[in-house]
Amino acid sequence: MRLQTFGLWAASVVLLLTSAQAAANRRKIETVVIVSFRSDQGKGQSAQNDETLHNGFEKYLNGRNITYKPRFRFKDVRMPLGSSLALSSENDVPKLYGYAAVEQVEIIQGGPSSAFEKRVRKQSTSSSSAPSAHRAHFPPRAVSAPAQTDTYGPHVMVGADKLHNEGSFGAGIKVGVIDTGIDYTHPAFGNCYGKPGCTVVGGYSFVSDNNTIALSTDPRPDCDDYGIESSWGHGTHVAGVIGAHDNVRNFTGMAPQALISAYRIASCTGISAPDIAAAAIVKAYQDGMDIISMSFSFASGWQQAFVARIVSSVVSLGTPVVLSMGNSGETGMFDPTSPTLAKGAYSVASVQNKDLYGYTFAIKSSKSSDSKVNTTVSSYLSTNPIKMTSSLPVYVSSKKVNNPNDGCDEYPDSTPNLAKYVTLIGAAKNCRLNTQIFNLQAKGAKYVLYYSDTSSELVYADQFVERGDDMQAGTISNADGVRIAKLAAAGNKVTFDFSAPKSVVLQNTVTGGLMGTYSQYSPSWTAGGLPGAAGVGGLVLSTWPVKAGSYEILSGTSFSTPMVAGAMALYRSIKGKSETPEQLNAIFTTTAKPVPYSKNSTLLNTVAQTGGGLIDVYRAVKSTTRVWPYQLLLNDTHNFNGSQKLTISNIGTQSQTFTLGHLPAGTAYSQDGSGKDIYLEGPIANVAQDQAGVRFSPASVTIAPGRSQDVQVVFTAPNADPKKLAVYSGYVQLKSNQDLGTLTVPYMGVAVDFSTIKTINMTVADGQRQTRLVDPSGKALTSDNNTYNLKGFEGQLQLVWGLNVGSQQAVFSLVKA
Repeated sequence: MRLQTFGLWAASVVLLLTSAQAAANRRKIETVVIVSFRSDQGKGQSAQNDETLHNGFEKYLNGRNITYKPRFRFKDVRMPLGSSLALSSENDVPKLYGYAAVEQVEIIQGGPSSAFEKRVRKQSTSSSSAPSAHRAHFPPRAVSAPAQTDTYGPHVMVGADKLHNEGSFGAGIKVGVIDTGIDYTHPAFGNCYGKPGCTVVGGYSFVSDNNTIALSTDPRPDCDDYGIESSWGHGTHVAGVIGAHDNVRNFTGMAPQALISAYRIASCTGISAPDIAAAAIVKAYQDGMDIISMSFSFASGWQQAFVARIVSSVVSLGTPVVLSMGNSGETGMFDPTSPTLAKGAYSVASVQNKDLYGYTFAIKSSKSSDSKVNTTVSSYLSTNPIKMTSSLPVYVSSKKVNNPNDGCDEYPDSTPNLAKYVTLIGAAKNCRLNTQIFNLQAKGAKYVLYYSDTSSELVYADQFVERGDDMQAGTISNADGVRIAKLAAAGNKVTFDFSAPKSVVLQNTVTGGLMGTYSQYSPSWTAGGLPGAAGVGGLVLSTWPVKAGSYEILSGTSFSTPMVAGAMALYRSIKGKSETPEQLNAIFTTTAKPVPYSKNSTLLNTVAQTGGGLIDVYRAVKSTTRVWPYQLLLNDTHNFNGSQKLTISNIGTQSQTFTLGHLPAGTAYSQDGSGKDIYLEGPIANVAQDQAGVRFSPASVTIAPGRSQDVQVVFTAPNADPKKLAVYSGYVQLKSNQDLGTLTVPYMGVAVDFSTIKTINMTVADGQRQTRLVDPSGKALTSDNNTYNLKGFEGQLQLVWGLNVGSQQAVFSLVKA
């Protein structure tokens, strides 16, 4: 069961639907709404010239004494029409329906991008009303061919290295990046803006640094927050994944000759809102972007959310929109976001990088009775090299190696001033790394080496240090950490020398190539919402604002999304722009590579998290086959779509023989099986049971060049325990006798009848019903004959309610008993 808040107002709702805490919060701030006008409005108006409707609406508001501040007008008649407002009173929301053209009112809440994995974690307008920015037409940025072949790990993982080595860099493709803005002064972007030879050629800003609506043609953020949670460099990191040409760290983006326009929708705090995002999407389309990339998502699991409808309209007009799937994998399944569910959009999941980045250092040890010094060179992970001019001795935080409580408690008074040492500390199971760092700082530590345990992914310890703090940190292997600790315990003098660092690339043997645990799951409450595919988004090295350090290594679907957008730019620069967005989606999904569930298993990861798998842009470009549809959604058992048709097209120059096969993926159980509708938290275990059966007719087919043929695919749903709410999935493989002709089509179904699940949770917990009326103080009503003053918001009764399953609309009626 999940507590819900009600975001869409309907005229039939007679009671305010909210939680007590949310209501208390809204008393203190304005209520921001997006008002959607009926689709029959604006007919006959020219594009971008629908002022009459909006003027009439504002006249209506003024005539009803509704106090408001206008935010954005959505008036391009090719898209949904609407207006966003900041109301001074939430009580005015129902009054908005008095204007005849109003179809829907959506209360929105701003928030940070859910696609950005925070580092404090468990280890593991234009809308058309805005003035147009200068739309210059620039030649491709002058990026010379690399002096050596592209060996950058994420590019190798998705086949971009092969296209780069053939001389393709996304030349001339216009990519709109909707994010926190871009620091175009970074050398990797040419240190310029809006001129020939610059990577960032245009853009627009919808917000100020201090989180107010402010329109500007300069999309560069200028913030002073360097804390561990700061996210204003997010857009700069995203842009680097697409278009960087960096000579310091020696990497490029996926499409370094693409022309990027930056649309800033978030302030220095990383806060944005759906109406700002919708305005930016409209602006990017009107500015003629070839591809739009947005790594922001918002809480709303339905296609009818206004920002999702804006995205769908832009896609239908011919512009691909690439969106982050989200970073709430820990919440489990059935937790969709918006605009991820927008029809025709391409949502992206995240796979972990196989490469880890670091530097060399020297370990020197000697026995007290021997002048001989043994020197070994090892390596540590860090975004930037540790700067230390002289060697310092080691201080071992715990005499016990692999101590689960190492550094979790305050250090005793007998601890020396750690500024004179390099402190060695191990991974702890009883606290987080940021707690260990805090306790070390309290004792003056300036240099820290952190050694991982043997089973967990290596983390970058420097990411847990506040930017600007007088501390530098790196991560070493468990073997090095244990060896150093034992040397010191045996009475050896151990010192470290960081004076001659060399860049190194290490292999991520624990999680490299697997799904990031943060990567969000589908399905939606309509049994859809499948990701298109995944990109490399875990532990990605990219650009960061110059004043904040120039480089960062971050994780999230925020960074897999621009990888896919950059891959599409590469594709379009080679193959042209003739394919529709949906055709482009199909190519990237069906040429992707299914992702394994774990390193030690042949089981494939649930399609609910991976979609088509990890993209392969090389195969996308070279593929000789097309198939439609590119995803098979089987729905629930009541609405089972078990019989499906695939149309296979041979676009190659030779006949191809296809053998159809079934690649089942792991089944994921959404609930714990208790029958109490308790959802499991992620990461969700995948199991090789309750999988679908599949048969084909015909099972093999030969198709001549330029011809197509249909095949029937018939599924048998598993007979799974409905109390577990099982999501089953896998792939239909079209194995060609030509390697570049083979495709895979993902499918997904839900092994339960949704109609049998009670929507509203009426169970009793802690002596109270989950769904209940509460008075203004938050106390549940348990007796009759109470008197309440319902005048004004402060005296309103509140309804706290919980859902077992999602519902697009809920209507509660207050009746006389």
